[in-house]
Amino acid sequence: MTAADSVTLRELHEHTTEIMRRVAAGERLKVLADDGTVIGELTPPLRGTPKAVLLARHEWAKKHPVDDRFLSDIREALPDTVEDLDEDLKRMGWE
Repeated sequence: MTAADSVTLRELHEHTTEIMRRVAAGERLKVLADDGTVIGELTPPLRGTPKAVLLARHEWAKKHPVDDRFLSDIREALPDTVEDLDEDLKRMGWE
């Protein structure tokens, strides 16, 4: 992606409607923190029927089962609440 394919948090805050229209039109945009670190990505919605998407996910999940240890690791790594996540982001300077 080029610089035109990314937006800063400030740009996203100040131009939300314009940026979301670009995404709805098919653009994929990386969201950058003040230090240039990629902290997210805005993507257009999946194309196709919702039923087709669900079936594809179900088929993938049957072929790629997740074990309990992996789920435990993920749960341990995630914050308990949105408030905890907000506190983590503030500590990292992403207010």
